[in-house]
Amino acid sequence: TAHRRDGVHLDLGCGFGAIAEPLRDAGVDYIGADADPEGLASLAGRGFGTASIDLSDMSGTEVAIRRALDGRAIGSISLLDVIEHLPGGDDLLVLLRRLADETSAPLVISVPNVTHRDLAAKLLLAHWDYTSTGLLDRTHLVHHTEAFLTSRLAGAGWACREVMDFELNDSDQHFPADLPTLNRSTS
Repeated sequence: TAHRRDGVHLDLGCGFGAIAEPLRDAGVDYIGADADPEGLASLAGRGFGTASIDLSDMSGTEVAIRRALDGRAIGSISLLDVIEHLPGGDDLLVLLRRLADETSAPLVISVPNVTHRDLAAKLLLAHWDYTSTGLLDRTHLVHHTEAFLTSRLAGAGWACREVMDFELNDSDQHFPADLPTLNRSTS
């Protein structure tokens, strides 16, 4: 049985708040924070708390978080597919560690893992294909492996308690179809 934490769940880089309803249904007070006004308007229209935050501005981020909390404690934090887009991702992790220390709030983080076999197979033939979304999204500034993410988190004072990998046989990089290293009969 999952233990429900007191305090607000802070979803940083929330977009349109894909996890907002499931958390509310579990009895969790949710605040979605993002720079995109469309996503925040959608969340507000669905009855959720929101905060406009530019995660590349650390002092502004802390002020915006504290304003959104309005004196309430942080119960948990999510950072889902966000830090790979930020030039100051390590600074954000340090800030979140400091804020989380006030209540021992856990952080749930996700990143795309570039150690997928499709990427390795393509790299053997000098293919590194940027796309508009996915593992090699053009807006990714940092590419993560499990070891690198663990190191980044440790450097910011976070301890990894659990890893839940989502594995795919074929990634969004499983193209072009005629590439010999992606053909199942040659792998």
